[in-house]
Amino acid sequence: MVKKSKEAKKFVAVGFLAEGASDKILLDFLRRTNFFQQYNILVKAVIGGDGREKLISDLDVRIDQCFKMGAEKVIVLADMEELPCFTKAKSAFHHQGIHKVIIAKKALEAWFLADSTAMQKKLKDKKFHFHAPENTSKMPWNALEEEFHKRKVPFTDSKPAFAKQMVESAGFSITLAAEHPNCKSITYFLNTLATAGSDE
Repeated sequence: MVKKSKEAKKFVAVGFLAEGASDKILLDFLRRTNFFQQYNILVKAVIGGDGREKLISDLDVRIDQCFKMGAEKVIVLADMEELPCFTKAKSAFHHQGIHKVIIAKKALEAWFLADSTAMQKKLKDKKFHFHAPENTSKMPWNALEEEFHKRKVPFTDSKPAFAKQMVESAGFSITLAAEHPNCKSITYFLNTLATAGSDE
């Protein structure tokens, strides 16, 4: 008697809209390393990376692009920057074609600060731990700059270049970063992936 094969696992097709270049670099990296598969997500598109204003002005077109490329759900990844709250940051992306909007509190660079292991490698400092990545006195980028300069470690003035360094050579792990007790927007990101990966 031949056993029936188990029904093939159905992945949910998702398109991502990225606000900034660093957001796109991270999403492309996660896609390339098959990170999304554990959440039952098949990434059909990662679009954007050219700034908040451009993303908002082209929102209809870019959502349509995602659907044309086979996405069933569209997720936005953007930064809070200087806006007062998550609600305000999300309101610019209110659209019936968007499944969820993920906002990195202050900015995506807070997520890099949250991965102590990768930062220890970049800073050549095995004791590095940043207590509050999402509650820096200025922006997370300024905090990064200060940490590098006080250790006299070379630091790029390009956010996309730094993002590439973190994902390609420093071993950045979003899973490790999510373990940081004071970087809750990563947890929201992962929970959103888990929800999006369902057929509901």
